[in-house]
Amino acid sequence: MGKNVLILLGSPRKEGNSHLLAKAFAEGAESAGHTVTYFDAGKGGIAGCMACGGCWKTGAACVQKDRMQEAYPLLEQADVLVITSPLYFFDLNAQVRAVLDRFYPYGRQERTSSLHIQESVLLMTAAGVPYKFDGARATYELMVEYMKWTDRGMILADGVWDKGDIKTTGFLDQAKALGAAL
Repeated sequence: MGKNVLILLGSPRKEGNSHLLAKAFAEGAESAGHTVTYFDAGKGGIAGCMACGGCWKTGAACVQKDRMQEAYPLLEQADVLVITSPLYFFDLNAQVRAVLDRFYPYGRQERTSSLHIQESVLLMTAAGVPYKFDGARATYELMVEYMKWTDRGMILADGVWDKGDIKTTGFLDQAKALGAAL
């Protein structure tokens, strides 16, 4: 039986290296019979958690009326979450962080809905040397542990700065294989 895979796109650069990596993963996942859906966090329009305590009090996960209202139903249906982000200042970028911070309502006792995510994947791109991924890797690993997800793998594509650089590497093949292996 196929899984519902949600790919969280974090890059504001359309058809850039992160998007290409996500598309390769999706191609592999779909070839294995999984259903893939995208949520483009890179478009922006998602505020961070305000710690207001209003979760579920209006019948919705969050009192804020922004693009997360589109994301919540997708998150609730997902079996696998694929986090895709370019490396920004040694971590996931702000667009992805905003979405992840807004998972907060699902940890509340008064929640009226739950996440069904069981597995996760991290796909990242960056220019420079691999150690720069250490902060993002630590954030991801802590989140996986806290959420009790099974980590299905990470692809940390280093040395890809200009749009399309990733096409001349083996990272797209790795992403497709990882998607097919779900």
